[in-house]
Amino acid sequence: MICHLCVNMLKSHLKLLCDGDYFRVRWHAHILNLIVKEGLKDMDEAVVKVRECVKYCKGSQVRKQRFLESVKVCDFIYSKRLRQNVPTRWNSTYLMFDSAIYYKRVFNHLEAINGNFTHYPRFNKWVNIEKLCGLRVLYEVTCAFSRSKYPTFNLYSSNVVRNRLVLNDELGCDDAFMKNITTRMFAKFEKY
Repeated sequence: MICHLCVNMLKSHLKLLCDGDYFRVRWHAHILNLIVKEGLKDMDEAVVKVRECVKYCKGSQVRKQRFLESVKVCDFIYSKRLRQNVPTRWNSTYLMFDSAIYYKRVFNHLEAINGNFTHYPRFNKWVNIEKLCGLRVLYEVTCAFSRSKYPTFNLYSSNVVRNRLVLNDELGCDDAFMKNITTRMFAKFEKY
C-alpha cells in the first residue's frame, strides 16, 4: 500500500510523458504472454499431459501420499512443490514445466506402479519441455513486467531488447523444434 502511495505521489510531482500512463507497463506482460502462447501451440499436448500429471498427483490425499512415496523410492528430496499452471499465464506454465522436469523420474515410477496414472509424457515430449525451459529469460521478463504496484517503465526497454536477442539467437539454432517455436514467437514479437 505504501509503494502504491509513493508511485501516485511521484506521478503527481514529476513531469512524466503522457501524464505517467507508461509509468507502469503491465500491458507488456500480457503481450509477452501472447507471444509465448503463439510459440507453445505445438506444445499443447505436452502442456495438457504435464498438467494432468500434476492434477492427478494433487487430486486426493491418497494420490499425494503415493507421489511422496515415489519421491522416496526414487531417492529424491521433496524440495520443489508440484505447480499447476493457469492456462492463460505463461509464467505459471513455465513453473509447472520446471517442477515437472525435477520430478520426471518420479512420474515415470508412478506410471510403472499405478495403472491409473496415464498422462505421463513420452520421452520426446520431455526433451521438448526441457528445451522450452531454456527460455527462462521470457519467464523472468514476464515476472518483471507483472509487478502491479511498482514502477516498471525503467525495465521496459532493456527487457524488450533482451527478449528480442534471445528469440533472435534461437532463430539461428540447428534444433528444428526450437526454431519452429521461436519463429512463431518472433513473428508475433515483431507484430507488437
